Amino acid sequence: MGTCPVENMGDHVLLFSQTTAGEIVYISSSAEKILGIPREAVCGNSWIDLLQWTPFSARLLENIFGTIFCGMNERPVELSFFHSDGTERILELAVQPVFDEAGILIRIDGIAIDTTRRKHFRDLGKNSANPQQILFLSHFRNEIRTLLNCNAAVAEMVRAEPNLPEPVKESLDVITRSIDEMKNTMDDFYSLKEKSA
Repeated sequence: MGTCPVENMGDHVLLFSQTTAGEIVYISSSAEKILGIPREAVCGNSWIDLLQWTPFSARLLENIFGTIFCGMNERPVELSFFHSDGTERILELAVQPVFDEAGILIRIDGIAIDTTRRKHFRDLGKNSANPQQILFLSHFRNEIRTLLNCNAAVAEMVRAEPNLPEPVKESLDVITRSIDEMKNTMDDFYSLKEKSA
């Protein structure tokens, strides 16, 4: 197993080096934590055979290493695999070809970052409401309802005035209906967010 000047970059970062044939010859000490496979078992294998990739990620992985041999340098890509604990994990993988003085590809070095937690929290914020969001929405709804109720009360007080022209009464009816619709819309939105939490 080779050595690397930056051996430990944390529990979520993995450094590796592989031959042009695809055999991993070096992997950093975080391999077991990230991949669920002992470091010693990783070396000598290829990435494609090492893990249980999702079908899309397996095809993407083959393309990444294929384009390096054509002289193309890939941007980081997101790959998904199933960890030995059964959970789906996400790696952001970036690779760099290494050439000798004659310009011949001698190995591929790379870095893989476990982005599973980051993606989970990002998706959590997008797709569901957490308890803090529900609490905020509850307070926000109550504040808005208080203002709307004040407006409705003022409209009712004006409507109680004798000798009120008919166009003003019609405008007050529109205001009252709008206030009721606004309250119902807020209640519906709050109920949807509450159910998604």
